[in-house]
Amino acid sequence: MMRKIITVFVTAGALAALSGCGPTEETIQTQVPARTVSASKPKPPKKPPAPKCTPGYKPCLPPRADYTCRDIKGHVLVTGNDPYLLDSDHDGVGCDW
Repeated sequence: MMRKIITVFVTAGALAALSGCGPTEETIQTQVPARTVSASKPKPPKKPPAPKCTPGYKPCLPPRADYTCRDIKGHVLVTGNDPYLLDSDHDGVGCDW
């Protein structure tokens, strides 16, 4: 983390002029520490954990005891093993009847 400190020198005349009291002849130097600003990068939002999927199906079918085509809206690609027996004609597309 990088911090910067800025030193500002202000004359009494400048302060008096700004406050409406009029200029003065004496000059006073004052050190005023600047506000500390963090230069760190914002953290990206955390990604939710990926759901665990039953291997062999796209889209993801979360593991469970059994699926039927009534449980699945539309078709499912069978890309490997077919433990739920959704691809009865073995064409690589489950629930396509």
